[in-house]
Amino acid sequence: MSIKWALNSATVMNSSWSEELDLWKEFKISHVEVWASKVDAFLATGGTYEQMRRQLGEAGVTVVGLAFASLSTSNDPEQTQREMDALGKRLEMAVALGAPALAVIILGEVQEDIAKDYACVAEKLRKASEMAASRDIRLCLEFLGGYGINGTLGSCIELINQVDHPACGLLFDLCHYYTSASHLEELTLLPSEKLFMVHIDDSSRLPMERLSSERRCFPGEGRIDVPNMMRALHRFGYRGYYSVELYDRGIWKMDASEVMSRLSCSLKELEKQLGEITCL
Repeated sequence: MSIKWALNSATVMNSSWSEELDLWKEFKISHVEVWASKVDAFLATGGTYEQMRRQLGEAGVTVVGLAFASLSTSNDPEQTQREMDALGKRLEMAVALGAPALAVIILGEVQEDIAKDYACVAEKLRKASEMAASRDIRLCLEFLGGYGINGTLGSCIELINQVDHPACGLLFDLCHYYTSASHLEELTLLPSEKLFMVHIDDSSRLPMERLSSERRCFPGEGRIDVPNMMRALHRFGYRGYYSVELYDRGIWKMDASEVMSRLSCSLKELEKQLGEITCL
């Protein structure tokens, strides 16, 4: 089993672009999924994309994705235009950093007739997919466990199939899967080439009734059987990046170097459980 690891910037959320760049160098991180707001903050201080590209090159780091852009259930024309304008800026950021993929989430209120919400969102995603395709970017649609719309694996797959665009595919996050009414067999409804990205994380050892998708821990320390989940995704045909995203406020309070050290040990143990693999 061949694994391609990446680090999602949300794992060290409180580290700035410059601070995280130092972490990548220290811990020899070669592939990253960048958090867009950190890029915004760096640019706001007078930094440039050219400077960021140079820093990435000097550190030997490849950007595999950008997180994130959002679309909503609103059918208000002005709101829709604002969303598309914001999406366009995120796509330009992805191009500037050399990111081949942009994560997308769905937010907003849900009407009594949820089918209308899904129809509205699908239409927005079609337009967004066209915008992404024109820039040679893929949209990774992430379902958020517990949300009223696009909150399960099955709903996300149905939405992707409804959009039916080659630039629109699935972002599978282990915690969102584990804490939602999702079922792994639903993956059979998705063409294997439409699984674009996987987020690796673990769910805290709390009673299921107390869990949420934001109560995360280091892989191997929680409730999820991470190795078997990865094996299942591999059998499905996934050969893309496994991006580690520890989206947890408790972890964010830790010293970033400690987070990276613990994560390094965690992934080494995970590799042992997976058996013979090659880290690329």
